[in-house]
Amino acid sequence: MYFFTQMLEKKGCDVEHLRKEIDKIIVKTIIAGHHILNKKYKEAREIKDDQDCLCFEILGFDILIKEDFTPLLL
Repeated sequence: MYFFTQMLEKKGCDVEHLRKEIDKIIVKTIIAGHHILNKKYKEAREIKDDQDCLCFEILGFDILIKEDFTPLLL
């Protein structure tokens, strides 16, 4: 990751600002899908297995960075 941020800085990107914008995208996406995640979690709690385990979701985000360093969610 360090190499990537160095490359962006050399091209004139404010990496800290870019990270904040990416964070905003991620937070807004999670808020938009919260009801679905919450429903899945509640459904998993109703199903008990031998070890009484719960489920979890792994979320991945694909972010495209435009030439003007604007991040976009794919």
